[in-house]
Amino acid sequence: MWKRWFVRTLCVGLLAASFVGGVGHEAAAAPRPRAIEVRAREYRFSPRVIQVKAGERVKVNLRNLGRERHEWELEKTHVEIRPVAPGKTGEVTFTAPSRPGTYEFACHVDGHYEKGMKGVLVVK
Repeated sequence: MWKRWFVRTLCVGLLAASFVGGVGHEAAAAPRPRAIEVRAREYRFSPRVIQVKAGERVKVNLRNLGRERHEWELEKTHVEIRPVAPGKTGEVTFTAPSRPGTYEFACHVDGHYEKGMKGVLVVK
């Protein structure tokens, strides 16, 4: 009788462990991206300078605190947060460029860029 209980308990434990990732040779989970909050108001971002490591996973949360729609575009990449309505948020997760350097980000909604709505992503 105890053998049947032991086998049943062992099987249930192994099954539960496999759902939690405790059994097998699965690949390790990808590290969580670093969250960066960017606040947008009329014609400026805060912060204007963001520093990241080359190849780092980054999640940008854009909070629109202004009265107009704003977007966040990382120039020369396909990384962008489409226009966000006032009081709303948008996000994008990406891997920072592998080459160190300075990459401009901007809002191109209705001439906002020309009014100074830009900043830089510094990759080290």
